[in-house]
Amino acid sequence: MEPDRRLLLPALLLLAAGCATQDRVRTIGDWNRTRSDGTVTEEKSVIGDFAASRSLNSVWELRGTDRSQLSDQSVTAPNGVTSSGTQETHQPRLTLTGLSDLWEAEFSADRAQSDSRSGASSTDSVRDTLFSRLVYRPDGLPTLTLQADRIETSAGGVSGLTDLRRIARLEHTIDSFSVFVERYDRLETVESTGEEQHQVEDRFGLNGSYQSEEGALTASGSLSWSEQSRTQRGTPGDFGQLPLADGLYALDSTPTLGGLDSVGGLIDNNRAAGAGIQIGGVAAGGGVDRNIGLDQGLVPRGVDRILLYTDVAFTASEAAQFNWSLYVSNDNLSWSRTQFNAISDYEVARQRFVIQTGGIASRYIKVVNTSYSATAPAVEVSEIRALGRDGGLEDGTVARRTRADGSLVLSPTDDLRVYLEAGLGVNTQDQDGITTSDETVRRVSVGASYSPLDWMSASVRASDEDRDDALNERRVRRSYSEFLGFVLNPRWNLDFSANQVGEDLDGVQRLKSDSISARSTASLIHDIAATLSATQSSSYDFESARDTSSRIIGVSTHAPIRQDMELRLNHERTSVDTEEGGARTEVESESSGAGLTWYPTDAFSFRAELDWVPKSVGPTGISQAYLVNWQPLSGGELVFQFSLNRRQGTALSGASQSSLAQVRWRLRQRAYLDLTAIWSEQASSTGEPSRAQSTALTLSVDF
Repeated sequence: MEPDRRLLLPALLLLAAGCATQDRVRTIGDWNRTRSDGTVTEEKSVIGDFAASRSLNSVWELRGTDRSQLSDQSVTAPNGVTSSGTQETHQPRLTLTGLSDLWEAEFSADRAQSDSRSGASSTDSVRDTLFSRLVYRPDGLPTLTLQADRIETSAGGVSGLTDLRRIARLEHTIDSFSVFVERYDRLETVESTGEEQHQVEDRFGLNGSYQSEEGALTASGSLSWSEQSRTQRGTPGDFGQLPLADGLYALDSTPTLGGLDSVGGLIDNNRAAGAGIQIGGVAAGGGVDRNIGLDQGLVPRGVDRILLYTDVAFTASEAAQFNWSLYVSNDNLSWSRTQFNAISDYEVARQRFVIQTGGIASRYIKVVNTSYSATAPAVEVSEIRALGRDGGLEDGTVARRTRADGSLVLSPTDDLRVYLEAGLGVNTQDQDGITTSDETVRRVSVGASYSPLDWMSASVRASDEDRDDALNERRVRRSYSEFLGFVLNPRWNLDFSANQVGEDLDGVQRLKSDSISARSTASLIHDIAATLSATQSSSYDFESARDTSSRIIGVSTHAPIRQDMELRLNHERTSVDTEEGGARTEVESESSGAGLTWYPTDAFSFRAELDWVPKSVGPTGISQAYLVNWQPLSGGELVFQFSLNRRQGTALSGASQSSLAQVRWRLRQRAYLDLTAIWSEQASSTGEPSRAQSTALTLSVDF
């Protein structure tokens, strides 16, 4: 099954002999020299990119690609000692595709190989991939799709992981009705230990819709079922650190719904520097609802423990006031809680929380603190790590999901629209023959929209979600929203909105929140646009007796000063009051911004951005950004770009400034030369700024 490169290269050469005119050969050369605090780094690389295709007949086409790169790097330390290394990568690929009226097919093989050498040491890695896909769609009959791919990895000549995935899907559609059945089978094998993980998932889906001839009634419904089983063969090893694709964070009081943002500082192996996530006391900006998570990538493994490192150590009494709940997700949007106040401990000497997770296997996993130490000093989370046993998943895990959804939309008049949405789901999970979760989910949403006049519109919506896990907990969430909008004249809009949310846990009210917003948009003389907005919100957490209220007022203006110049102005003021445990804190922040864009000709443009933050819990001061683009030649053969950025930093990093100058010279239609220079400066707590200068030269030629 291994696609040997000795077979791929002759096939690529045969393709080159009959390649079409649209195929290409591209060569790119790069040179980069960077000097930072006395250390000089020089890098050189050459990239070759080849692509060719050939039609075998009216049905089949053969395509080949090959991308190779040779890189060389040398680093000279301030004491004059130089170290160097080289890396060579190579990735040939062959693809055979076929297309007819009844079917389509694709078969491919590729090998990604990398060799690195540094001094007397060398490492090499290989990844071989085989892929096949066949789709058969006869007229009036179900469509059949078969797909399989096999990935093998090795390093240093030793076999690593073999990943075999197969999908079979049968789907049929008649008018507005469709049905499908699918099986997904995946087998992962660690060749060195013989350990296996096997996952099988069966899926079934049914969808239908109806619309009356007049369009006054629209209805749709769906039914889905899936069963997933995971087993593991082989002897698990000791706990080890699992690889992570990304660190995640969000401040969210409703952790069951909402995405987390990427925070690379959580997985940069720097446990001494905080990642900007405050969990300390009230005065330091800490609190609850810190959603701190991880992304395992496309191949999740079982996680038995999560480690949260802090840049400053808590005392034992401070750390004991923290509680962490555990959530999992497949899409970083909809989350399910698996543990409330999970078992955890804080190791003062190592400055880390150790949170027991029980071997869960999910791509996205997060912990959310439900309590914290209000009297602790300023403390930030600096790193997140996941520990698991070799192989990850536990034996005999079976998860079943059944869900039915329906919607009904009624439009008795052109002005009125009423809708109803409902859903019912059942989720169960068994582990080694023991049921660990048995959840019933009910969702109901009703609403209406009404536009009786050309200048007025209104809408209302109410939703209720009941998640009842007979073995764990019952959570009920209700929400209401209202909207009222006015178009007072063609140049003036005014609208109001309100939202209320309540959440119960095991019959006890846990959270309530509400907000009201108003916004006015006006188009003034000379096409000047102005917007004024205000929001008042409040929330109360019954579990921690925390009462929070906030007010946000913002105004923005966009004005075309003349035909080739635009001006933007904005101002925002925020006030947040928090009362908890008899202590009350008030935090205010204020920011103003201005932007100017000038484009006197098609060949020249200038942009300036200025932001002023006079009051904030974070960095304050002025940030500036400038950008110039210039094409002095009418044909665009020469392009010049210059940018300058100065940003206010944090108490840890300080202010920073960077400048970039770039010149691109297009030598001919398929070739260009780039010269780039970058200067940067970063303030530090020692008072001595860190400076770096970098110069890069790139030549790209297409044949």
